[in-house]
Amino acid sequence: MKPQPLGWHSRGYLRHYDSEDVIQSITFHLGDAMPNPVIKRWKLELERLDDDDARIELYERIEKYLDKGYGICYLRRHEIAEMVQKALLHFDGIRYNLITWVIMPNHLHLLLKPKENNSLSDIVHSIKSFTAQKANKILAGRLF
Repeated sequence: MKPQPLGWHSRGYLRHYDSEDVIQSITFHLGDAMPNPVIKRWKLELERLDDDDARIELYERIEKYLDKGYGICYLRRHEIAEMVQKALLHFDGIRYNLITWVIMPNHLHLLLKPKENNSLSDIVHSIKSFTAQKANKILAGRLF
């Protein structure tokens, strides 16, 4: 039996609403695109705000930071961006309905709606795990 959606929950700096009835806006970023010390510093700066205002401000800062294109930007490579796109499309209509997506040099944005009995957490884990393993194989063949 597949896990049921969780409702509101958080695994870090942003809350998520996991439900098959809601279109989800998801951002993934490469590990070096958004350094943890930067997020920690921003959290300290935003402690004076109430939780909702701090979350909104943090989200806006993260989006602006990612758009600057920091990091190695492996998603700029055609073969990696194409692999990510194929992975997103693979379970479209099966685990989720993919509405739209954009692949940036160091991050990607998705709009999707989970299908019945498919939690957002499982969908995100599956996409990230598969694409990371495939990207590492592609990069290992190109680095030497």
